[in-house]
Amino acid sequence: MMLLSRIADQPVDERDRMIGLSIKGVLYGTRAVLPGMLAGGNGTLVDVSSLAGRTRSPEAVYGW
Repeated sequence: MMLLSRIADQPVDERDRMIGLSIKGVLYGTRAVLPGMLAGGNGTLVDVSSLAGRTRSPEAVYGW
């Protein structure tokens, strides 16, 4: 999820939703599979993220 409008125009609840999805999604996903991995003594977690987290785009930040 990525908000494409200018930061000044984004409602706070939408910003909170985006942050919650990005951070809590990884935490909750890990928590869901961890008990089985620990019980089995094995497992691999692969987290996938967006390229947007590694690049800077004025259009994405300011909505120009």
